[in-house]
Amino acid sequence: MKHSSLLAKATSFLCALACAVSSAQPLKATAFEEKLQQFDSVIDSVLSKSDSEKASAIERSYRELFENESAQAQANRSAKDLSLGFRAASQAAFYTLDERYIDDMSHYLKALEARRQATPAQFAAMYGALVQTRNLDAAQALYSQHANPEMEPLPRREQMPATQKGPREWSISEQGVLSLKLHPARAAEIIVISHPSCDFTRRAVQDLKEVPGGSASFFRGAHWLTPQDRRFKVDVLRSWNQQHPDARMSIVYKEKEWRGIDAWSTPTFYFIKDGRVVRKIVGWPGPERVRDVIDAAREIGISDAR
Repeated sequence: MKHSSLLAKATSFLCALACAVSSAQPLKATAFEEKLQQFDSVIDSVLSKSDSEKASAIERSYRELFENESAQAQANRSAKDLSLGFRAASQAAFYTLDERYIDDMSHYLKALEARRQATPAQFAAMYGALVQTRNLDAAQALYSQHANPEMEPLPRREQMPATQKGPREWSISEQGVLSLKLHPARAAEIIVISHPSCDFTRRAVQDLKEVPGGSASFFRGAHWLTPQDRRFKVDVLRSWNQQHPDARMSIVYKEKEWRGIDAWSTPTFYFIKDGRVVRKIVGWPGPERVRDVIDAAREIGISDAR
């Protein structure tokens, strides 16, 4: 159950990428197609692993199968092979958040564009990858040239001083403006990786609000973060925050800035005391999870008086 939201998200993502590749299939797979099939198999086999294990396996497989391919993008590759290479690089970027795969995507896309064979779906995938890795100036430039209905316009943003270091997040105003801020350190807090689009997140909030005796201290001590994704979905988050002021969600800037947060599936609860993760609870099977969460909160000094 704990990985069901990730699996659904991954399935949707792979289906969207497949639209960028020609649907015509030869009787015998080309060498490039065989490589992509191997790569897809590796991805499928590690989706239930931890984020670090998943990223390592995907990076290793990509390196073995595609490391030198993007450099040959201008050579005698067919448009179909270029599209397959683009898809592989896009998947690698999606799961690892590593910007080096953005370069590979760009090489493939430029080669396709030079042949006038780049598709709207490919421009949308490139745009989404730039958004996810927070290359927002490049994303805006691409949007200005190749905007299409598959691209979500960038929200308005207020920037923080570049000198500030540490874990950053975007808060969302009532008008949908994002403000990039440094997350303040607290003696004890609960970080909840969450999203309104996740059924299990919504159930968790509902169940926790129905705790006999109340759970006010939990909600006061909890900080709700959405993962680093290819869409901001500001309207969805703004609506959620208006309806759930005690579980307002912010958007993480870059996951790697958040020390101790090693899994970003939703929902995941991190119970932190003096900067150290004391407990981690992943997933929401049902109301029976409430007691685990309340007990873990009490362990770090966050509890309601009885």
